[in-house]
Amino acid sequence: MLPATSSTRGDKTHAMGVTLPEDFCWYCHQDIEEDRPSHNALPFDSCANAGCHNFHDNLALYEDFLIQHSAVPEMKPVAQGPVRNAEGLYRKTHPDAKVLNLTDIDAPANLTASNTSTTEIVHQEWLDSSHARNGVNCSGCHREQDGTWISRPGHGQCESCHEDPVKGFLSGKHGMRLALDLEAISPSESHLDFRAETQSVRHSCTACHHAHRFDTGPAATNACLDCHSDKHSLAFKDSPHFALWQRELSGDLPEGYGVSCATCHLPREVHNRSGQQAVIVQHNQNANLRPNEKMIRAVCMNCHGLRFSIDALADPRLLSNNFNGAPSVHIRSIDMALQRETEPKH
Repeated sequence: MLPATSSTRGDKTHAMGVTLPEDFCWYCHQDIEEDRPSHNALPFDSCANAGCHNFHDNLALYEDFLIQHSAVPEMKPVAQGPVRNAEGLYRKTHPDAKVLNLTDIDAPANLTASNTSTTEIVHQEWLDSSHARNGVNCSGCHREQDGTWISRPGHGQCESCHEDPVKGFLSGKHGMRLALDLEAISPSESHLDFRAETQSVRHSCTACHHAHRFDTGPAATNACLDCHSDKHSLAFKDSPHFALWQRELSGDLPEGYGVSCATCHLPREVHNRSGQQAVIVQHNQNANLRPNEKMIRAVCMNCHGLRFSIDALADPRLLSNNFNGAPSVHIRSIDMALQRETEPKH
């Protein structure tokens, strides 16, 4: 008989929003020790522990994968990954684009004629942006198809060109309310720790990508730390990852070899589109957070070995200090898989 569900034992919700009893797996797998002696004496509620069975997502934890990557060292000689090796796929300027200048601005005359410092700043920011370098004029974002001028474009205007990033954004915490046609979420509506001065900021594309400038550099780290003030975020600037990010910004490392907040939480992915490779930034930061082992294949293993990645993600101390140091926790998943591989087959 299966255990009583949460509906009969009160509103009890565990980690990751799970409402089933923590020993749910045990009711069907009580005989696991007969097939796998390595599981003897393991706690009956430990099936979903880090490095073991995530149920919904264990692609990096099945036995063949564990064995295949068991000998990879803690740190790879060179940070390698499909995106880091995709040189030239992520272009800041399209080779066929017409680069625009200030004389090309097609905003209404009453706006362009305003000779204020604010107008000059807006014009210069646009001029320095990837939009101007790729032939995207003011009307590309500010004008509807019927000619109506939009003073503050929303994510719908961004989506007309950036379909994949907006789709990811609407699937994640930052944009999930907008996906339901509700007012954008603000930090004040979250249970996480955020800076007091940003509590009322409504999340939109321009909350991270400054309007007109759209610089991906600040959006990769500064935009995150401008809001988030939890222990993990505050510890980033003291971490080895931040040191690599600073070396990239200073030109000491090639582009793509630093580690920003976005490197891990908004990773670049290589997709095939009509026979051509394209690099897409995954803007759904929920995609690899719960459980955090979902980061292993898409993020961690670009630079680290599988054994180190599993142990690091299972270590509460490293999660808190933003991976500053070596793991003090060891998960036996790989050890178990290797042991089973050498056992006589019946």
